[in-house]
Amino acid sequence: MRNRIYWNMGVLSVVTILLTSLITLSVSYRIYFQQIRDGIKNEAIQIENGYRHAEDPIAYLNSMDTVSEEMRITVIEPNGTVEYDSITDESTMGNHADRPEVEEAVQKGYSEQKRFSETYGKETYYYAVLMEDGKVLRIANTSDSVLGLYVRMLPVMVALSVLVLLVVLLIAARMTKKLVEPLNRLDLQNPIAKAEYEEITPLLRRLSDQNEQIERQLSMMRRRQEEFTAITENMSEGLVVLDHHLTILSVNKSAVQLLNARPGNYQNQNLLRLSRNLRIKESVENALLGKHKDEIWEEESLQVLTSPVMHDGRVKGAVLLVLDVSERMKAERSRKEFSANVSHELKTPLTSISGFAEMMEQGMVRPADMKTFAGKIHAEALHLIKLVQDIMELSKLDEGITNYAKEHVDLRRIAESVVDRLTPQAQNRKVTVTLTGDSAVVYGIRQMIEELVYNLLENAIKYNKDGGSVTIQTVPETGWAVLVVSDTGIGIPADDTERVFERFYRVDKSHSKKISGTGLGLSIVKHAAEYHKAEVKLESQLDVGTTITVRFPADAAEDER
Repeated sequence: MRNRIYWNMGVLSVVTILLTSLITLSVSYRIYFQQIRDGIKNEAIQIENGYRHAEDPIAYLNSMDTVSEEMRITVIEPNGTVEYDSITDESTMGNHADRPEVEEAVQKGYSEQKRFSETYGKETYYYAVLMEDGKVLRIANTSDSVLGLYVRMLPVMVALSVLVLLVVLLIAARMTKKLVEPLNRLDLQNPIAKAEYEEITPLLRRLSDQNEQIERQLSMMRRRQEEFTAITENMSEGLVVLDHHLTILSVNKSAVQLLNARPGNYQNQNLLRLSRNLRIKESVENALLGKHKDEIWEEESLQVLTSPVMHDGRVKGAVLLVLDVSERMKAERSRKEFSANVSHELKTPLTSISGFAEMMEQGMVRPADMKTFAGKIHAEALHLIKLVQDIMELSKLDEGITNYAKEHVDLRRIAESVVDRLTPQAQNRKVTVTLTGDSAVVYGIRQMIEELVYNLLENAIKYNKDGGSVTIQTVPETGWAVLVVSDTGIGIPADDTERVFERFYRVDKSHSKKISGTGLGLSIVKHAAEYHKAEVKLESQLDVGTTITVRFPADAAEDER
């Protein structure tokens, strides 16, 4: 700012000097030329008067003492012949009848003309007057042109301009210093307090208002940061926030502990300083590509979730959430052990029921009650046997144990077989079963897939309304084989849709007493789908119906051969 003021004042001074000099020279030249003009007119009047009264006019003109080297006297006869010229031999001069000043003097009685001589760089002023005898008296005087006058005055102008410029620059330097010094002394935190210039008061007020606004925003940000820190530091889950360069923006103590990192400040450090686990780096990089990921690391007993942070449709960073699932895994192991224990425990009542049935067959029960009693016991036995089979099947699925070989399985043919098996059950409930779609081939274990389809269709019939309908559809898609089972049954409440795949979970306990079942059907479906890396999607609405979609990757399982 100081330099701009300084040099602007200097340039302004130079321009002012140049303009003043030009105006001065122009005015001086006009005055100078007017003086020449007035002098020639007076001189012409005197010479014309003397010429008219002189006995010998030519001798009078030659004897004039007033004639200077710069003034030229010429007498021109009416026919244009030069009778007398004070400087040049008149015999060598041409006819002057066509000269502008002569022509105008003959017409008007006098004439004034000014012409520039390029040879001498001077201007010549002519004054011609028509005398009584018809002759024209012309007096001429030369003067320097404006350019010539400027050239002669140039050294003086340059010297004067330099002197004035130095003085102006000195004054400008001092004035600039005085102007800028109060601005440099301004307190930007409280600019209104020492405002020495009234002109900038509105600006200082805006600065003061902006300072207050910034302070409020900073205070709010600090408060939010403190709240965020208080929340994250008391989380049992590990939380890491990163930018798109894998630089840590925030990390809580739980994350440091769960990732087995040394205690310290990892903010603004690279992710690898916190953990050198390449799986974490890979998960975060996938999140920076816009992908969500949720995986369980059984060896570390951790659940790792990564999500991208989007802004204006672009990924700006990633959030890493680490959870300790050791208790969950322990509970899962306990559940597995429970399933195995239940399988063995249920064999005892099965043996008892079978024994009672044998006693009845041997005649130890009254004949009238034997058939009814035996039928009930036999039905319970079948139910318990089915329960045991389901539990044992789940145990195998949990452990990934199977004795069956993988093969190409057509979902359409399996669906046809299951429909045939469950048709009597559907007819008893007056439920219409419809099979649609095309051949959809999956590479997997036939028995597991058949069990999956059987449980889905059985549930659709079992929990349907009397006179309802079930639709099974098999759809081949690019890279996928899709199975869709829809029913018009009682539906599932929204709060229970996530839990129906849990073992022994029943939505309505009172309903469970009316409808027989083990509570393991959908759990078997879930495990069979996970084994084949299939996606299961459930959509349901109370009193409207349920649709379960299973999407098998057509090639993923085959690639593992």
